[in-house]
This record gives sequence, structure tokens and C-alpha cells, in this order.
Amino acid sequence: MRTAGIFCYHIRETDAFLPKVSIKSALMQNQIHPYYQDSPVVEYIQNKGITVQAWYPLGGRGYTSMILGNPML
Repeated sequence: MRTAGIFCYHIRETDAFLPKVSIKSALMQNQIHPYYQDSPVVEYIQNKGITVQAWYPLGGRGYTSMILGNPML
């Protein structure tokens, strides 16, 4: 069985992409970290049977200093 991974897709992009491919996506990387959860997108992707992997787990896109400066994290 062949699988593929994709990244940075949200609900609209996922809905547009999946019907166009014959290989089921096994993994999707999206920006997910303590300050950006995007729970509706994560749940939607998981309900499609696709594993979600955190991208930018240390923040990125302006959140890095907040994460690295947070004593709890």
C-alpha cells in the first residue's frame, strides 16, 4: 500500500485536494503548538483518518519567544 503526506492544509484545502488523489494521505503536518491549536482543523483531519503532526512545535511565525520564554514550557 502506498501513502503520502501533505502539510499546511486546512479544511478548505483538504476538501479540495483529497478528491483529486488516488493515494490516501497518511500524515498531515500543520502549525500546532501551545499557543496555536487550531482544534477544529485537527479534529476534521483526524476524522478523515489522517494523522496530524505538529509543525512549528516551538512556535514559529511569531510565537517562538512566547514559548521559549514561558517558564511552564
